[in-house]
Amino acid sequence: MSGTEGPWSPTQLRQRAKYEVRRGRRFVGRARLYAPVLGWRTTLRSLWADEYVMGADLVIDWPGYAAPFRLRPGGSDLHTFVHVIAMDGYRPDFAEPTDVEVIVDAGGNVGLSALWYANRFPNATIYSIEPEAANFECLQRNVSAISRIVPIQAAVWSEQGVLSVTATKGGSWAFRVDVDAAGLDPGAQTIEAITVDSLIRDHGITHIDILKIDIEGSEKEVFEASAGWIGIVDMIAVELHDRFKDGCRAAFDEATRDFSIRSTRDEETFVRRPEYATASGAG
Repeated sequence: MSGTEGPWSPTQLRQRAKYEVRRGRRFVGRARLYAPVLGWRTTLRSLWADEYVMGADLVIDWPGYAAPFRLRPGGSDLHTFVHVIAMDGYRPDFAEPTDVEVIVDAGGNVGLSALWYANRFPNATIYSIEPEAANFECLQRNVSAISRIVPIQAAVWSEQGVLSVTATKGGSWAFRVDVDAAGLDPGAQTIEAITVDSLIRDHGITHIDILKIDIEGSEKEVFEASAGWIGIVDMIAVELHDRFKDGCRAAFDEATRDFSIRSTRDEETFVRRPEYATASGAG
């Protein structure tokens, strides 16, 4: 209660109590989920900051990484950290390409996937592409110490142009982009659209060892327009979003018919060309 606002009414007190009960249950549920991965000490410290300490970054040190991770409290950053970093969320069940030199990280969010790939493949250059402004600012901050990660604020699409950026109920990891509709919404955030072809051209890329793509449904348009570049990609890690847009998996499956080594893990689908099965001794 505030001295300027006066005492709360019984209805307000009941609403506040219900809110705190829900918050406590969410805390306990997340703690049980994260503790086997993070350990109880890190889990409780991180969740307390995430739930109750607003305005300051949540800083987590993790074994094998030289610099701490900086996450925003109160959103999806901590959950993304657990999935991508703590649980090695982008590691497939099959052997990955060796001597990885180029990785394209489409849907970079706050930079966690780029950092995971940089740590796993120390000779790789990672092009991390994120459209949403606040996410991109966090991405830049997280990857600033690693010159091999190239942050690009843009949206990957089927053609170059301008797209609108739309928030969804999924939080900061689930922004979607779509055609700007000639600027009909003057308050909408807009972003430059690039294609994989234009990325290849602008950065002199001749081969993509790994393409990671998590772009909330835009993969449909990207893979439908992939004929010009799919032949230089060795392996793909993708999250498909048919729940947002029909045809995502169909477009992906059609574009990757030559990628016969396949596996799934959680929401990720991994595909690789068959020659790497022989070279690695797997498959």
